[in-house]
Amino acid sequence: MLWFGPAAARTVLVFAAGDDGRADDPVVSALAEALAERGIATLSLGAPAPGEGSDAQVVAQLCDALGTVGPREQVVLGGFSRGAKAAVALAAERGARGLLLASYPFHPRRDPSPGDRLTALQQLSVPALIVQGTRDALGNREQVRGYALPSTVQVAWLEDGNHALVPRVRSGRSQQDLLWVASQAAVAFVQGL
Repeated sequence: MLWFGPAAARTVLVFAAGDDGRADDPVVSALAEALAERGIATLSLGAPAPGEGSDAQVVAQLCDALGTVGPREQVVLGGFSRGAKAAVALAAERGARGLLLASYPFHPRRDPSPGDRLTALQQLSVPALIVQGTRDALGNREQVRGYALPSTVQVAWLEDGNHALVPRVRSGRSQQDLLWVASQAAVAFVQGL
């Protein structure tokens, strides 16, 4: 676990990494640093050890982390990929103020049908922001346009980004460019809760 921002912050984001993710992953770091500049803390969780990354284990990891943050005015849950799925699963049960989701896996790799993953978003009772690459193989802009997302779920599209939020070289953009856009959207979202 890594802590970004002021330890006494009134608002804290508890953010779970995706498969093979590190607590200091570039995506996590960009979001956490931008939030820290605004006085919002982030507790970043690395992915479980290889071979141990089941959805249930990521959910358990988030629960454990929530137990360490103590009483706060606002707790925002979040995650990258599998971590985003885990955050959605816990949102109602743990009383999250909102959800910050990066590269939400709308469907499995080899099956373009969203099924339960879309249903989970449609049943959210808290606001959510998804930062998603337009080329994400697990939910690109064209696919997501066809989904019936509730008005409480916003999507900030990162032009030409893949699932790791990395654009193609020919796009003229860098991952840092996309992460800057993502971090500005994240800050505005969390501050607006």
